[in-house]
Amino acid sequence: METQDRAKDVIESVLKERFRDVEIVSVDIDHDFDEDGDSLLMVTVVFNSATETLDPGETSSLTRRLLPKLEEIGEKAFPIVSFVAQSEMEEIEA
Repeated sequence: METQDRAKDVIESVLKERFRDVEIVSVDIDHDFDEDGDSLLMVTVVFNSATETLDPGETSSLTRRLLPKLEEIGEKAFPIVSFVAQSEMEEIEA
């Protein structure tokens, strides 16, 4: 399995563990680089929840939870995670 596919699986697993009352609709990953040439993992998470919001305590600690799991599979890129409510995606795509 390719590292990017494994990274997506790891990220989805951590998200489902951290956000149990939220439906994770999709996770998209793109590799990028910052100004210094360091590798970034750009992650876009589309979610669905009754309140259309997420617990800020969970989102702010997410990178700390992801880094060791990603390192275990050999992914060295730093994850930058963006969250978009499914209803917002539908508005953007319309």
